[in-house]
Amino acid sequence: MLGGRGAGKTRLGAEFVRALVHGTQPYAEARHGSIALVGETEHDVREVMIEGPSGILSVSPPGERPQWTASRRRLEWANGAVAYAFSAEDPEQLRGPQFDAAWCDELAKWHHADAAFDMLQFGLRLGARPRQLITTTPRPIPLIKRLVADPRTAVTRAGTQANAAHLSPAFLDEILARYAGTRLGRQEEDASAQGLAPAGWAAKAVALYTRLAADALVAEVNQGGDMVAAVIRQIDARVPVRSVHATRGKWLRAEPVAAMYAQGKVKHVDPPLAALEDEMCDFGLGGLSSGASPDRLDALVWAVTELTKRGGGAGPRIRRL
Repeated sequence: MLGGRGAGKTRLGAEFVRALVHGTQPYAEARHGSIALVGETEHDVREVMIEGPSGILSVSPPGERPQWTASRRRLEWANGAVAYAFSAEDPEQLRGPQFDAAWCDELAKWHHADAAFDMLQFGLRLGARPRQLITTTPRPIPLIKRLVADPRTAVTRAGTQANAAHLSPAFLDEILARYAGTRLGRQEEDASAQGLAPAGWAAKAVALYTRLAADALVAEVNQGGDMVAAVIRQIDARVPVRSVHATRGKWLRAEPVAAMYAQGKVKHVDPPLAALEDEMCDFGLGGLSSGASPDRLDALVWAVTELTKRGGGAGPRIRRL
């Protein structure tokens, strides 16, 4: 789970552990009995993951609250499940114990990220399907890049504003005023529709189409077939949807559009397109350095391609959607 500060990562981790301990479906197929809690330091595990305002003890109803024994660094539930606290500063702590699940918090901050994470993997050997959740701010360290690129990883993203209802308005105002448009700020805020159900991203796309008085929505339908257009029509049947099919790789598709930029035929206008421009600068033959999909860049390529089909004018002018 990649998210900005205040996005709800700690609460998610605590609820994940609760669901595993109690076998709460559909989040857990069965009860898990031995869980590793790994943070940057022992202090972080105790003060954030366990005792913090969004930690395991705080989010547990009184009748389900586990017993925390600080001297043994363990939480124990009435049903026999146990969670053990570990510091990523000492990867050797993870040598020997075995688990059927783990919660790793702020992995991108760990000083010995590779060593601690690798040692944890050797311990995840109990049960039919050991599971682990990583909650972290999306800093592009090599380990995070590898995990995001791994097809076995399910990636969820959330910006700070996704949790606005539970944050101080003063905090949000300060964050936006000071960090909006910066690379640090873009770790915290993201207006994309990643992680939404079909009805959610379709409603967001239609709302943007209406607000910008656009001519059409262009949708790549290789994976979803007619589903994309069908879901959008369920939201508003009047919105024209132009379906496109990818017949070449992203790099080859982007080459003609890159040439247009070099010739000064495409211009960006307000508001700023900083997140898109970061992807444009970072994209190479191997994709993005983070291993993530260049979704904004790919959408740009399709948009410019569609706009230039019509010919004439001074060239495409791109606004943020």
